[in-house]
Amino acid sequence: MQMNNIEMHTKEFWNVKSERWAQDLNNNESRQENEARYQHTDDFLLQQGLYNSGSDILDIGCGLGMFTVRFAQKARSVTGLDISDRMIAYARQNIEQNHLNNVSFINIPWQDIDLKDYRMEKAFDLVFASLCPGISAAESLSKMSLASRGWCFICCFARKFSSLKNDIYQRILGVPYDADWGKASVSQSFDHLIKSGYYPYVTYYDSEAQLKWPLNNNTAAHFAGHLGPISEEKENIEKYTSTVFDYLREIAVDGIVPDDTQSRIAFLYWQAG
Repeated sequence: MQMNNIEMHTKEFWNVKSERWAQDLNNNESRQENEARYQHTDDFLLQQGLYNSGSDILDIGCGLGMFTVRFAQKARSVTGLDISDRMIAYARQNIEQNHLNNVSFINIPWQDIDLKDYRMEKAFDLVFASLCPGISAAESLSKMSLASRGWCFICCFARKFSSLKNDIYQRILGVPYDADWGKASVSQSFDHLIKSGYYPYVTYYDSEAQLKWPLNNNTAAHFAGHLGPISEEKENIEKYTSTVFDYLREIAVDGIVPDDTQSRIAFLYWQAG
């Protein structure tokens, strides 16, 4: 099935997003916050027995391959799937730099893949998706279950608050940042799984951090891109970066802008096989 115009736009969007994510790997604040989450999630999966050294894993929305690498270092094989060819290119580099040879990639949207054609029915011990917009509809969750002979795992934000983001929202848009925007997704996913005959386990990962952002154009663009829905990130960067930078310059101390953050990520996992 060919992607429609909206999906083509989404692919282009995530190609652009890959460049920003790659840049963020060089940002100490972003890397520190994300690395803690990656490690906690991987430790949790292992502790719960969701995968082991003999497991075959499907990583949906693999992005730059941050989880893919962790899985491949401990599991038998990993398949990374992403709509963005640029994301996969970065993920391949990540795999090569870690000298791993048990990883393959598929460049296709999850909603478009035919499990039978790709021989992916009950092919994986763990079907995994972390903060993946492609796993939001009932059909996407059902397809995860069909691809798994063992476990499925998703995680999504239930709450994400940034004092700096909130201040920027108030200053530029005149409204507070909605830190609870993810709650609906959590409840919808849980409700669908229950109705489908699965009994998902739910737990949460909470984190707090005091970040220090450097006063520069990259920081301004990062926060400007969040002034609206993710589909309008590019437009908002172009529209607001200069204004955000002016505000950051007002509040910076010795070239540093402080940011107190709190997040709650919901882990939903269920046995499909």
